[in-house]
Amino acid sequence: MKRIYILMICAVVLLMSGCSQTAQQETAEANITENSTVPDTAEDLQTSEETTTALVTEDTAEAEATPDSSENSTFTEEEKQIQNLLQESHKIFYDYVLGKEMLNHVDWNKSITTPSTDYLGESYDMPLYEIVDGDVLSVADMQDKMRPFFTDKMIDFIFEGYNYYYYEENGKLYVSDGIGSDGGGAGVDTVHITSAETTDEDTLVLYMTEFGAGENWDLDHDIINNFTVTLKRTDNGFKIDECDEVAISILAWCYVPEDDIF
Repeated sequence: MKRIYILMICAVVLLMSGCSQTAQQETAEANITENSTVPDTAEDLQTSEETTTALVTEDTAEAEATPDSSENSTFTEEEKQIQNLLQESHKIFYDYVLGKEMLNHVDWNKSITTPSTDYLGESYDMPLYEIVDGDVLSVADMQDKMRPFFTDKMIDFIFEGYNYYYYEENGKLYVSDGIGSDGGGAGVDTVHITSAETTDEDTLVLYMTEFGAGENWDLDHDIINNFTVTLKRTDNGFKIDECDEVAISILAWCYVPEDDIF
């Protein structure tokens, strides 16, 4: 009798435990059903997909509308035009005034001579070498390269000051053997505008600096050269009107627009 009574108590305990687990499971399933966003119908499914697509499209449009910080600039459009002018001039000075590009078009086997005088005042026949290809085969061709960026005054100054490099004879362009020999750039970290001044309605003076930190070049002093470049406002934008030979040489080797201060 006592054994039967004990077995009955155990059965009751097991039954209550099973009921408790079933109730917990049913409660959890009810919570899942209540909080679920799973659509019950095909219409609800379509609505859910449209909502998701709209959110993705909106986020994508917002991301595309946000400008890339790398494209932001503190320079005005006119300042950017001036920087572009100096960059183009840098190339003209390097390629044609100093003649670095012209070296690629010389036939050193085709030459003539012209009377000249050395630094001691003694006469000699100077050899000249023919330009045989490329898009600059005359002084006029070179002037055409310069005209979009320089005034006539500046172009005249260049050909008066650098006439020891270029010679025309019988419709052909020749260069001296010294062309392209100019060196520069050593000890220089940056060449940039330090300020600008409008002197009259059509004239803008750029105050510029060539700078090299001595510690970067194993020097006991910094390299600092200040110079000016004068621009004229024309119907086609700014052009360089005045730039001396020192400034030409400096700009030919280095210009860093990112360092400009207007």
